[in-house]
Amino acid sequence: MPPRTIAHYQIVDKLGEGGMGIVYKARDTRLDRMAALKVLPPGKTADPERKRRFVQEAKAASALNHPNIITIYEIGLGQGVDDGVDYIAMEYVSGRALDALISRQGMRPAEVLKIGVQIADALAAAHAAGIIHRDLKPGNIMVADSGLVKVLDFGLAKLTEKSGIGEDAPTETIGAETEEGTILGTIAYLSPEQAQGLKVDPRSDIFSFGAVLYEMLTGRRAFRGENKVSTIAAILNREPEPLAETTPRELDRIVQRCLRKDPARRFQTMADLKVALEELKDESDSGRLTATGAAIARKRRWPLVAAGVVVAVLALPGLWWLWNSRSAPSTGPRNLRQLTHDDGFSGYPSLSPDAKLVAYHSNRAEPGRTDIWVQQTSGGAPIRLTKGPGNHQVPVFSGDGSKIYFASSGPPQGIYEISTLGGEPRLIAADGAWPSVSPDGKSIAYIGQLSKQLFVVQVSGRALRPVAQGFSADTSQRPFWSPDSQQVGFAGLNAGQPQTPGFWLAPASGGTPQGVAWSQWANEHKVNGNVSAWLPGGDIISWLVKDGNTQVYRVHVSSAATGRKLLGDPEPLTFGGSNNANASLAAGKMAFQSGASTGAIWSLPADTNQGRVTGALEKLTAERASTTVGWH
Repeated sequence: MPPRTIAHYQIVDKLGEGGMGIVYKARDTRLDRMAALKVLPPGKTADPERKRRFVQEAKAASALNHPNIITIYEIGLGQGVDDGVDYIAMEYVSGRALDALISRQGMRPAEVLKIGVQIADALAAAHAAGIIHRDLKPGNIMVADSGLVKVLDFGLAKLTEKSGIGEDAPTETIGAETEEGTILGTIAYLSPEQAQGLKVDPRSDIFSFGAVLYEMLTGRRAFRGENKVSTIAAILNREPEPLAETTPRELDRIVQRCLRKDPARRFQTMADLKVALEELKDESDSGRLTATGAAIARKRRWPLVAAGVVVAVLALPGLWWLWNSRSAPSTGPRNLRQLTHDDGFSGYPSLSPDAKLVAYHSNRAEPGRTDIWVQQTSGGAPIRLTKGPGNHQVPVFSGDGSKIYFASSGPPQGIYEISTLGGEPRLIAADGAWPSVSPDGKSIAYIGQLSKQLFVVQVSGRALRPVAQGFSADTSQRPFWSPDSQQVGFAGLNAGQPQTPGFWLAPASGGTPQGVAWSQWANEHKVNGNVSAWLPGGDIISWLVKDGNTQVYRVHVSSAATGRKLLGDPEPLTFGGSNNANASLAAGKMAFQSGASTGAIWSLPADTNQGRVTGALEKLTAERASTTVGWH
């Protein structure tokens, strides 16, 4: 019988059992969320040195904040049902392990690429943080019901012990640190250097990843033997059987390169391997990846690229790129990469501070309501964060990217906070709409839906204060912050002068708002719009509605000493028949929403300090919807 509780976790079900211990599905009674609880037998951490290393490894793994890496919530040492119980509490993923999804015939190349890109992204992030997995295998990879991949057990291989139960068994750890003579990992997926007990680097994970790709494509392991010794001999001396002739040749070459015996002949970084897989995935998604190999693909590449440009122009007529400077034009966009795949509406994007994630609201799940979704800008399946009643809209990331704030019709109506990884939303401010996070990440500005008042509140939900008394804020537009977090801009009007709507700047600490001179231009030209970003140099990125057409502009303004006057007409960043709006800038990238009949999410490099795009335009979606568009 499983224990009823372990520490503050209430056991719900037993999920599995292995050499590392027993895994339970449990409810965290303190935070009211589900968790996966791995309970370690007392003998695994009885040795003080082992326990020290276990804690060290768990801390390193918990520091990895990535959508494709399982999140470790906490470790418990000597707590729970008795003094000998140690446990690891981690994110619970509703889905199946990859080894349960691989059939005897293997998986389709398109599915292998979809999953493989996400695994590579997780490992690249871990390697960048100085962590080598050392025990990558299908059993350590979860595929959620949504298609999101989660890699488990980073750094935990050092805890495993020799068991003598065949080739599946984890191997023994020797010594306090990873050094020559130490064998870490699971036999069938060891790299040659691991199998020989040599020092390893990230290229060892690349070999193991190649073995996983091989198994996904064929349904069988790359290296097999009747026992541990013969399996290790196969890893050191034999090449795996050839992949099926139906496997695309470029994918075959990638797998072969991963499985080179000599680390110097493999991919040298997981980041490079991820790029190679992404390129193949793009070809696969477009129908250009076949088993005929790279030669034919290269022959067809130019006409296909030309056709893609036509499709992009038809989908987004008049989409225009920025110049690196006003005098020297850039080479323009080279590729347009799609981010969303919706038949309905997806919009109001928000980039995470590192621009690796984009959050937006969409009615893709239920046509009659909107929810908050988040996905990687590099690709992968979107994750639905909200499922409660009401409409959940206009998300924005916290300063550190760990949380997302959004407006909800409730009940109760207001501004809510939710973890980027999902969970239960928390009400921050009742009756709030259009949250906007300050650049320093400490405060949230929002509009009171009923009071039409501008408010600022700390991210904790404390110190709520109105900052523009006597003014009526536009409840359909998001407030915006100055780069130094000292002022909040908003659209609205002075209650004493109801005929003069415009943009105003209010001190975040409270005080009388001041009008900005460039509002006069909008009034004179009968242009409506909103500010998306205030650049450090003083200019702003805005979307403006002119003659019934919405586009994104860069507005050149003077310093505060001259009343922030307009310096020439706003510079259009997009134009044509599409309605382009709601830009979000972060880490040299810009995302925006396009309302074309076949709108999409796009991306290309941008200098967020100067408001200039610096590289290629790449399409991420092509759907009949208003969609999020990202420029990388």
